[in-house]
Parts: sequence; structure tokens; C-alpha cells
Amino acid sequence: MSRLGDPGVREVHPLVARLLVLQASGFRGDARAGIAHLRSIGELPELEFVSCLACGLCCQMHDYIEIQDGDLARLESDPIGAKVAACADPGSLRSSQPRFDLTGCGRTCPAFQGPHKGCGCYEVRPQACRDFLPGSNACLAVRVAAFAERDRS
Repeated sequence: MSRLGDPGVREVHPLVARLLVLQASGFRGDARAGIAHLRSIGELPELEFVSCLACGLCCQMHDYIEIQDGDLARLESDPIGAKVAACADPGSLRSSQPRFDLTGCGRTCPAFQGPHKGCGCYEVRPQACRDFLPGSNACLAVRVAAFAERDRS
């Protein structure tokens, strides 16, 4: 039986490990709910600091971004923002949940210019991106998904 620390066994990120323990104890909910629960009971593991610009996972791990009032007009006023506006899902624009479809872009926002460069249309970015705060439960949930993906490979 292999154990963490044995040669050939990759260690799991501490946040992923804590969420797996929480799930095994019967907790029902997604990563965001699990992070909120761990935070509320004071058991969120200490995480290494990763600056927003060095990370960029929030720009690379979504299939869709919700469109809110003013997003399209603001984005279309910027050459790079127009690339994001072009991802608007035509079928969703008349629905109650309009969205940008990033699946055709490999789940990476076309305005993302890479780690250490960030968003190419930061000043006109969609409201959903403005609301996505560094270190928030949503941010940590995206990081958990990336850590879990990395740990599986």
C-alpha cells in the first residue's frame, strides 16, 4: 500500500485533501460550499500566496460567463473586449440567462493574455469578472479544480 511521501506518490494539495476529508465525512455540496464551510469553522488550510496576475485560473477554467446589463456595449468599445463580446452565445441572448460561451476557446477567455500579463480588456471586463474577487470562495473553488486536475495527471 502506498502512502503520501512514498516515491512515485504525488502529494495532494492541502485544500484538496481537506475537501476530500470533508466529503468523506458526508458533507454534500460543491467545492465552493465546502470552502465556505471550512472557512466558517476555522479549518481552511493555510494556502501559499498566489497573486492574481501570477495565477489567471479564473480566466481559464470556465465554460460560460454570465452576461449582465452593459457588458456587451462596454466590451464592444474595446478591440480586445470585442473578442470576448464575439463569444456571446446567440441562443442565450434572448433568454433569462445570457452568457459568453468559452468552450470554443478551450475554456480560456480570449482577453486573457497569460500569467503575469492578465486581462487584455481589464477596464471594460464583464461584470462577472469584476465580481470575482481574489481569495473568495469562488476563486478558491477554481484553484481546487485546477489542483485536482493537476493531481490526477
